[in-house]
Parts: sequence; C-alpha cells; structure tokens
Amino acid sequence: DNDAKVVCRMIGFSSDNAISQYGSFYGKPNKTVHYTNVHCTGAEDSMEECTKTIISLVDGTTIYKNVSVVGVDCFPEAPTEPSCVVMNITAQNPPLCIEGQ
Repeated sequence: DNDAKVVCRMIGFSSDNAISQYGSFYGKPNKTVHYTNVHCTGAEDSMEECTKTIISLVDGTTIYKNVSVVGVDCFPEAPTEPSCVVMNITAQNPPLCIEGQ
C-alpha cells in the first residue's frame, strides 16, 4: 500500500500500517477528483511526487457516475516507550515504573 503510506504521511499519521480501501469503500465521491492512475513508491513526501494522471472533475458523481475511488485508513504512531505511572519516589527508593497504569 505505497500510495496509502504517502497519503497518511502527508496528513501527519504514521505510514507503517497504512491501508488502501478500494472500490469506493467509503462511498462514491461527491467532491472534485484530481488524480487517476496514482503509483507511489512509498518514499514520497507528497502525492505530487508520485506518478499519476492529473484530471479534474467538477463533480465525480455527476460526470462519472460509475467512478470508483480509493479511501485510505491511517493510524497514529505506536508509542515508543510503554506508558507507566512513576511511584514510590523517596530518597531511599529510585523511581518505580508500573506499566499499563
């Protein structure tokens, strides 16, 4: 899902688990469609850098009633360290991290 990786990265999400949803999974477009035949390597920072055909449809549902678009699922980055609560801090005891609390 290289195309999905680029889209997620563009909008500030992790590209690690990006998923493309084909066949108008989220419904038919009701806004302008700008690109077709998009192909990304996954390394691009923007869709502008991907190979594509540029089109501009005024209204995808009126002009191309049978158009199929791709949706993208993006997920936040996983935390790099486990979340924990620091407890029992005294001069004699070092900080204690209890995971998952």
